[in-house]
Formats: sequence, structure tokens, C-alpha cells
Amino acid sequence: MTHEDDASLLQSWRAFWRRSGWEPTVLTPHGVAAKYDDDAEAFLAELAKLPFDAFQQMLFTRWIAMASVGGGWLADYDVFPLRPFFDTDSAREENVFNFPNSGNLTLYEAVAPSLVSGSAEAWRVAAWALLEDAKKNLNRDTGGSYTYWTDTLGLLNLVRESSVSSAPIVRVERRMLPGDKALNGKTLTAEDCDRRPFRNRWAVHFGPLSLQRGSIPPELRLPKHRTTVARHWLPIWKDLCVISKNSTSSAAPFLECRWKKVL
Repeated sequence: MTHEDDASLLQSWRAFWRRSGWEPTVLTPHGVAAKYDDDAEAFLAELAKLPFDAFQQMLFTRWIAMASVGGGWLADYDVFPLRPFFDTDSAREENVFNFPNSGNLTLYEAVAPSLVSGSAEAWRVAAWALLEDAKKNLNRDTGGSYTYWTDTLGLLNLVRESSVSSAPIVRVERRMLPGDKALNGKTLTAEDCDRRPFRNRWAVHFGPLSLQRGSIPPELRLPKHRTTVARHWLPIWKDLCVISKNSTSSAAPFLECRWKKVL
């Protein structure tokens, strides 16, 4: 993807989250650096000792960055909201600002940090746990046998450990619609909104792999086309499942033929 492709996707990400009532903020290394405390600086110093490239370092840095800005909700820039996360104003106020599961770190896609919530302390604890996990798996002197490691691989281990712990570091709550399930080649109807796989899903993840698996024209399968796919599919979803959920909208039958119009 080019810089322009990234910028276009980020612009769409901001727009769709704002339309859903959120105020999205983009975390940048420069913007977060001023908020780092001694604990964060110690984390970054330890991270720098690992044989990571710039991309791997970024994957781990975002965890301590979220702790440094006070915790909150983190969404990848190819994740888009589908419906209100909570049914009532009081539930929204309680969970959006105080976070679900009493502030414990919660993944909403298993197992990937594509949509995550948690308090500052929960993010900090997870950051250090992921760092220690990476050290263990990369260090051959302690039994590690890997030459490449990411935060997602570490999350798999943390989720396994948390499943048998009385004080789990990470919780999993399935609220994400995989992009390939949305792009299933079928006509979307109002009745589908509360059926599997759409039922109780808060957001959709149009990741690169979902474009490869989804039923879309071959011309749209490259990651740079995530913006086009999102801008096409999300308005259809909103018309059927948010604005006129109980109506028989005529927008859905045009799903497949409209792909040709957005190329």
C-alpha cells in the first residue's frame, strides 16, 4: 500500500467511527512520547534489546502507549463500527468510559488485538506480560525456539494462561464480524441483521486476509482496496440494519452489481 492508500483508509476509519458517535484519536509515536512515565520508558528500553524490526517494535509499543494515554478503546484502522455497542444511554456511559468487564483487558476478536478495551493498568500489565512472553520465546537459552515474534502470537499464550487463571490478564468476548463473513456473496436482507454471523457483532474487520477469502471481484482483493470495500458495504449495512432495520429495503439486491460501479 502507498502512503496515499493508508491515508485514505485512515480518513474513512475516522469518518465511520465519528458517524457512530465516537471521537477517534490516532496514536502517533510523537504524540504519545510526551505522556511516557518511568514505567513506559523502562518498557521501551527493554523492548529495544529484542531483535525486532521497526514493525515488530510498533506492535508492542502500542500496548504501553495505550497505558500511557489512560487506557481506552483501540481499533485497527481497517475495523469499522456496525451498531451501537450498548443498548441504553446509561450502559453506554458505564461501559464506554469505565470499560466492560470492570476495566479488564478485553479482546473482541479471538485472538487478535483488532478491537480492544481496558483501563490504563490493564493495558500496562498486558504490555509487560507480552514483552516477557516475547523474551522467553526468542531466548534460546531459556528454551525459546523462535526467530520471529509478534504481539498476536504472545496474545495466544496469554489467552491460554488466562483461561485457567483466577486473575486473568486477558478476556475474550466475540463481538467482531470477520470481513469475509460480511463479503459472503449473498444478498444482505433486513432479516440477516440479527442472524448469524451478524447477530451481536459490534464491528467488522476488513483485514487483508478477509479480502482474499471474501466473495468480491478479483480486482478488489489487494489490501489497498479496503477503503473501497468499506465505503461500499457499510452504507448498505447501515440502510438495512441501522436506519430501517425492520423494513424491506431495496438497496440489498444491488449489492453485487454495484461492485462494478465503485471500481
